[in-house]
Amino acid sequence: STSTSTSTSTSTSTSTAARWHDDDDEQEPVLSATDLASRAAASDDYGHSVHYLASEVVYPSSDQQVAQVVQRVRRDRQQLTVRGTGHSANGQSQCCGCVVMDMRNMNQVREATAEYVVVEAGAKFADVYAALAPFGSSLVTQTDWPGLSVGGVLSAGGGMGPGMFRHGFIAESILELTVVTGRSEIVVCSPSSEPELFNAAIGGLGQVGIITAIKLRAVPIPGQMIRVYHVYQLLDKLMPDYDKVQNDEAAGGAPFDQLQTFPVLNFPGTGAASGYAPDFFLFDQPIGSWVLIQEYGVFYNPGQEPDDAELFAYFDHVAGTEISTDMPYDAWIHRLDYVFGVLLPSAEYNYAWKNPHPWFEVLLPAETAGDYLTDFFARNDPSQAALYSVQALYPLKEPAVKRSLQPMPDSPSDRLVYLGMLRQVDIASTPDLYAENARLTALNGQYRLDAERVGGTPILSSTLPSSQDEWQCLSNFDMRTYRRAKAQFDPRGILSPGLSAVILNREDPCERNGDESIFRGTA
Repeated sequence: STSTSTSTSTSTSTSTAARWHDDDDEQEPVLSATDLASRAAASDDYGHSVHYLASEVVYPSSDQQVAQVVQRVRRDRQQLTVRGTGHSANGQSQCCGCVVMDMRNMNQVREATAEYVVVEAGAKFADVYAALAPFGSSLVTQTDWPGLSVGGVLSAGGGMGPGMFRHGFIAESILELTVVTGRSEIVVCSPSSEPELFNAAIGGLGQVGIITAIKLRAVPIPGQMIRVYHVYQLLDKLMPDYDKVQNDEAAGGAPFDQLQTFPVLNFPGTGAASGYAPDFFLFDQPIGSWVLIQEYGVFYNPGQEPDDAELFAYFDHVAGTEISTDMPYDAWIHRLDYVFGVLLPSAEYNYAWKNPHPWFEVLLPAETAGDYLTDFFARNDPSQAALYSVQALYPLKEPAVKRSLQPMPDSPSDRLVYLGMLRQVDIASTPDLYAENARLTALNGQYRLDAERVGGTPILSSTLPSSQDEWQCLSNFDMRTYRRAKAQFDPRGILSPGLSAVILNREDPCERNGDESIFRGTA
């Protein structure tokens, strides 16, 4: 097949940045910044809850430059953490007094064909979709929002989207990775070559190496999509339908390509305000109670339109709530660009993008998901739900390979359910953002522990275990495998030291570098 090489144009160039040189004159200089503004920018993320001030920010633009920085950090007995778009919720890309490696300049699409695409870690999924579009191809599982970096998503849990019920995590489509280890070695790895590093890097939060390039499998994608919405009143109808979907998948395939569910509050206009769906309001349900909007879609080529009536008849939802819309595939991929890029950062939404985001995400075994979710929503008083929060549910099949850091639930049926409570603290509804954020964060910790009691595991980009004992209690977290990978690929412990300090019960970088390294900013 033919292929193309493309690139994106976003890069970092600030007047305060300097070129950093190592002792070797043959090495290419790396863009570096030590001014307070650059370091403070790297001490924040989407969660706006944790602020650890870096000692320096570096902006590599090649695999060799990444290895060069790691080599210098090792030599100088420093430590390093990696940042993509900073979309983590709990400071995962930060570190007290450490070097932060900002990957935004590694944004090239190195190669694209109908069967695969090779991108650098700082490229965004929007760049991936644009590179594959001329071939009529795309990824098998698509992200909800394409504004995230590929390397960041795959390092922080494996990548989720509404195609997971069929294809699993985006990580299941990785053919090959280029990784710079904590030894400063550039290694190309895959399921058949250096599989230990390959599996440890995916969903590994940079613990064993820095992903610099990713080769992803692509498949043909029809150019149009029918997007269908309908409503469930209660989980007792939804969960059997999830079982039906996965039974049909096992038997040959459900009649659609995308599936996700959004618990929302039953208010006039709530569906439309969420940005995910047209307005739904159930008059026979109490105002302000939880209802479930389900969204699913079918990709098709012109002249092969699916039958709406057949799609509507598949699920046991509230009859008469069905709405279908037709759109090009590219429009569907970018359906949330306006919400995340324009609406949430605006004054109309109280600059919601900059408010604290105490997210909670968990994977549950299908066998216990129904009871857990019923209890979860019963305990979450709808009147206390944050105004601009989004709750999301996805059914998915259990990954074939267990990664060394991202724990996965045990499910006898190999079926899982993802729950994401993607909420924010709303400045209009609370006088103290930080007190409310602390309250919700504490609740998240309790929700996580409750999920673990029924075999659930947290998504690593969200609320994490806070002690070594808690990590060891996680379902399918293999401490021995993690220690072995850390010793093999990062023996000096220079990568992502904040997280490894918790897992291995080591000295926290904040304690070693002093409290003065913590930036006390405002959200």
